Amino acid sequence: MGNIWVWIVSMVLGGAGAGWIIIRFSPQSEKFWVLPSAYTAIFLLFYGITALTGFWIRTKFWKKSGRNEMYRASARQGLFFGLMSVAVLTLLSENLFSWWTMGLLFAIFILLEIYAR
Repeated sequence: MGNIWVWIVSMVLGGAGAGWIIIRFSPQSEKFWVLPSAYTAIFLLFYGITALTGFWIRTKFWKKSGRNEMYRASARQGLFFGLMSVAVLTLLSENLFSWWTMGLLFAIFILLEIYAR
């Protein structure tokens, strides 16, 4: 049950942090810490949401699996989804995003998921 609280705390802190940074500061600000802080908060938000949602779906539909296995799979996929969201936002901010880069990024994360199992 400990991992669920970590996900909830990361989701709340990430959402609050992202909201505070977006409302308070401009992304074009000359302060060097604004963009990395926003990306960190967004990562925590997406990590928490994805891990909690994945764990909830696993407990509802795949009851035969062990709880520890469900924790690890949810945390791993939450981590990958959070990293992918930050990578997409970084590519968008640098005007490097296209469907080809998204497809390549998606393929990389699928291969990482297959390898990490």
